[in-house]
Parts: sequence; C-alpha cells; structure tokens
Amino acid sequence: MNANDGIVYLTGSVELLDEVQPLWEQLAQYHASKTKVFTGRYQSFGFERRRRMFIALAQSGKLRVDLAQVHNSSASIKSIQSIGYCVDSIWTKFDRTIGEVESLFVEPAYCGRGIGGQLMRLALEWFEKHKVETRILYVAEGNEDVFDFYRRFGFFKRSTLLEQVRENLAK
Repeated sequence: MNANDGIVYLTGSVELLDEVQPLWEQLAQYHASKTKVFTGRYQSFGFERRRRMFIALAQSGKLRVDLAQVHNSSASIKSIQSIGYCVDSIWTKFDRTIGEVESLFVEPAYCGRGIGGQLMRLALEWFEKHKVETRILYVAEGNEDVFDFYRRFGFFKRSTLLEQVRENLAK
C-alpha cells in the first residue's frame, strides 16, 4: 500500500475484481456514450464476461490489479471509496513476452490529480520487473482524447484495428 494525498493504492489480482466492477461499469457506459458505432456492444458486454476473461488471463499468465482508494475518516465516520483501477496482464505470443494494460479508469471527479499516472507507473514498474519486451494497450473508438495521456508514458499509435459491424451493413 502506498499513500499519496489521501489516496491509497492496493495491489492484487482477481481478489480485487469485485472492487473494480462498479468502476469498470462506469467505463463501459462512458465508452457507449462516446462511440459512434459500438454502443450495442458496450451495452451487451457485461462485467461477468470480462471477469471470466480476467480470470482466464490469471490462470494462463499473470494478472495484476491496482486499485486507487480514498480513505475518509472523521470523528464518527470512516469510509473507503474505490476511485480508480488498472488491470494489467503479462502473456506470451510466440517467443515474445507482452505486457498489456487491459483496462484503466479513474472516477471523473478525481481526474487531473495524478491518479491515472500513478496507476500507469505501477503497471510499467510491474512490466519492468518481469522483463516484459512489448507493452501494449488498446484505446476504444471514440476515446481518442486519451492518446496524449498515454504518449506521456511512451505509447504511440502503431496500427488501427477495424472490426466489421454486421448491423451496419447495407442490406
């Protein structure tokens, strides 16, 4: 655990996914609102399916979850609120070790406070510790505003993946 300006960072794996779920669902709603084409996919792709994917990654490789929390306490009330997360994986393709930032989100009210940057640094330190050769992440269509954030960490657009949306094909 690291504390910085009242923010506590927890590190774990699949045991933290229950804390990630409400934040991930906010991210899915955000993506659904930003996309021009894939709204239905975000609405139908629930967290339980994503959880199964994360668990499979944990079983076949390595999975790390970093969770940012605010610990509020007053004389009579103590509360813990999860405000951001980063899920990362390490896997092998052919003979290459790949580290992937699977998902990163910070509550909008907490953006601009360095939390996303700290979550990225924790992921990159983990990749470095495991001697990951290639580091990747995907940015959803409609969320291109985050490119500048990722450039600060050395991530650049390498290719563009196009996915056929059958509902949009002319009949």
